[in-house]
Parts: sequence; structure tokens; C-alpha cells
Amino acid sequence: LTNVFKLGDYSVWNLGGKYVFKDLGLTLNGSFGRASYDVNGAGLAASLVGVTDGKLKVSSLVLGTRYEIGAMAFLAQWSETKFRNESRGKNQAYTLGAEYSLSKRTTLYTRYEQIKDKGVGPAVTLAATGIREVPPMAGAAITPDGKVSLLGVGVRHNF
Repeated sequence: LTNVFKLGDYSVWNLGGKYVFKDLGLTLNGSFGRASYDVNGAGLAASLVGVTDGKLKVSSLVLGTRYEIGAMAFLAQWSETKFRNESRGKNQAYTLGAEYSLSKRTTLYTRYEQIKDKGVGPAVTLAATGIREVPPMAGAAITPDGKVSLLGVGVRHNF
């Protein structure tokens, strides 16, 4: 087994916050972050991955809310992950969900998420290699200018 690509160092930082309106059962949250990936060690010309300085630069913004009423909880989240180099590609996603507490430790849940890719960039050139213009969200691979919908249903039990 050989490596097709070897990325160098990367740096990342995130800043987030959450505020709970306890009497209303409402929670607001958000986070912002940036990352930089060194692709000089990838064995490719940096121009192939849409950069001239040897670094992939990504930023992310997430805004969400949760509303609890009795045993039910409803949530919504919007997020954007953006490639900040020359191509300016980005992924935008939203998530809607509901939860029902069966007991103190067991919850039924459902989630629906839609992720949309916008813009062109290295993904057009390198889609076959697995390199995306924007890192995939929720593990779902997205074709350039495409969209993916995900549905999840399950039971969560805390031990």
C-alpha cells in the first residue's frame, strides 16, 4: 500500500459560544474557525490544488438553535465551510432535527441534512483522487456544484 498524497503540517483554530435561555427552553450556539493545510509535501504542483503559496486555507461558520418543550426537542443548524484560496468554493449545509426523551438516558432522534457545493476549484481537477475543493461535511462526498441529502433516525442510550 502506497500513499498517493502526503500532506504536511496543518493548523486550525475555532472559537465558539452557547447561550441558554433556561426559562424559554431555548439554546443558541455558534462557532467560527479557520484552518490551513500545507500541501507542499503532496507531490503535486500547488497550482493543481488551486493554490499558489502551497497552503489550502479553509474557514467555517456554524449557527444553531435548540428548543425544548417537555420531552421533545427541536433543533436547526446552518453551516458554511469555505475554501479561501483562489477558487473560493464553498459548501453550505442545513440540518433540522427532533428528539424525544423516552427516559433520563434514552432518546429517539431524527435528523435531516442537506449539503450543497458552490463554486469551482480543485475538485473539478482532482475529483477522481478524492481531493475536494472543500472538505466534506458529515462524511458525505459531494460532486462539484452538487448536493447531498442525508436522513438519520435512531435511538441514543447513555450508559
